[in-house]
Amino acid sequence: MNAIKHTDLGRKPTPENFTQRQLELFAIRWSELADRVAAGNLAFLDAVDFAYSAADFAGLVEAAGDDAVQKIMAAAFARGA
Repeated sequence: MNAIKHTDLGRKPTPENFTQRQLELFAIRWSELADRVAAGNLAFLDAVDFAYSAADFAGLVEAAGDDAVQKIMAAAFARGA
């Protein structure tokens, strides 16, 4: 993943960079949800529904594609397994 560089802060993001940043943030947030599921604080299906709905509402599913969103969700659980 690409980190945001200090020199990037003054530039207007391109649609590709914006989508990449959205995917990176989604991966971080989804990993946090996966940790809560692993700890027993949240039901798996509730976490999946919540995360996918949030990605869809934010336009991430449309911008990056359903496969990209689902790949991030699966990777978070693969790390925690």
